[in-house]
Amino acid sequence: MAELFTAKVRVFEECFALGLASSSLSIRDGETRALYCTPFRVKGVRVVGLYQPTRKGENVSRRLTGGADIVANTVTVYVGVAFRAKNLAVAVEKLYTLANRLCYCKNIGSRCGKCVLGVTINEETAYAEIIGPRLPLEVLDSGLQHVFGSKPHRLELTENDVDRRLVANFTNPRWRWYEGAENTQLKTIVRGENDFNLRIGVQHYDCFIERLEVDGVFYAAPPFGIYNVFASLEGVPVHQREIIIAGLESILDNSVNIYGVEIGDIINALDKLFLILERKCRI
Repeated sequence: MAELFTAKVRVFEECFALGLASSSLSIRDGETRALYCTPFRVKGVRVVGLYQPTRKGENVSRRLTGGADIVANTVTVYVGVAFRAKNLAVAVEKLYTLANRLCYCKNIGSRCGKCVLGVTINEETAYAEIIGPRLPLEVLDSGLQHVFGSKPHRLELTENDVDRRLVANFTNPRWRWYEGAENTQLKTIVRGENDFNLRIGVQHYDCFIERLEVDGVFYAAPPFGIYNVFASLEGVPVHQREIIIAGLESILDNSVNIYGVEIGDIINALDKLFLILERKCRI
């Protein structure tokens, strides 16, 4: 599992290296950078969000933000925006405002008309992704100016660069084919509004937690925080359920920001899963 996390972090850093942020993964106050790639040359490839499960060998690319999936075709474009934000709610608001201007969004959710959205924050640098129909550059520029108040630095990649510099970053097998909670022994789904959801799976051995897996359609910051929190429970005995739940609630509240599902609902779902395991151990 550590290898999976390492692969994900490496891809996250490589995507920022395209010019959206500095090597320190942070940008100055008031600075906005935008990346515009058109079009994807890969046809019929499903581009999935950071936390979505995939099947081994499936023809997919994985984004570095949360959200839903979309099937890329020859008229699909990629818009990435890096800007300064201290909390996920602010980043989500700006993402939806921009997407509304670019995609004419009528719903506030992980999908937005014909577009699919994603957002996360790392070291106070917010990173938003919009994938959808081809947009004229003047529409993109006016939308960026309206949302961020000034003309951002825009990096445009050529059609060939999309394959070489963007899509190629998502080819690591451990990165692309993350099965999530699919094959765990016990699992449950936490549902939020507007089609957001988070699935939790528990793999156990005797009366010990072997590992926790999470997948779904939601936004989180820092991007890998929820994986790291759940990984910290590996090897913990199930009979410590009450201590685990109390500790998890505090850790999630203080270290991970989640949009789309409520942390309280996540904690309740975990408590029910661990209670099932605890009862099994008493038999």
